[in-house]
Amino acid sequence: MEIDAGAEDVTAARRANPRWREDQDALGYLLAGAGDPAAAFRVYEKLAAAYPDSAIYCENAAVCREALGDSVGAVRWFLRADARAARGTGAGPR
Repeated sequence: MEIDAGAEDVTAARRANPRWREDQDALGYLLAGAGDPAAAFRVYEKLAAAYPDSAIYCENAAVCREALGDSVGAVRWFLRADARAARGTGAGPR
C-alpha cells in the first residue's frame, strides 16, 4: 500500500485501489495510535469528504482536533458527525 496521509487525487486512488477506504481508515487509526493526530486528522478529513454519508470519519476527525488542543475545531467536526447521523446515514463501516 502506498502511504499518503496528505493530499491526493482521491478519485484516482479509489479507482486504482478497491480497498482504498479500508486502507485509509487503517492508516488514520495507526497514525492516531502512534501519536500523530495531525496526520491522522488529514486522513479522516479526506475520508469524510470522500464519504459524505458516513459520520464516523467526522467523529474521528473531531477526536484528532481535540488531541491537537483545538476544541473549536473538534466541536465543528462533532457537529458535522451529528448532522450526518441525524440524516440517518449511520456511522459507516465499523
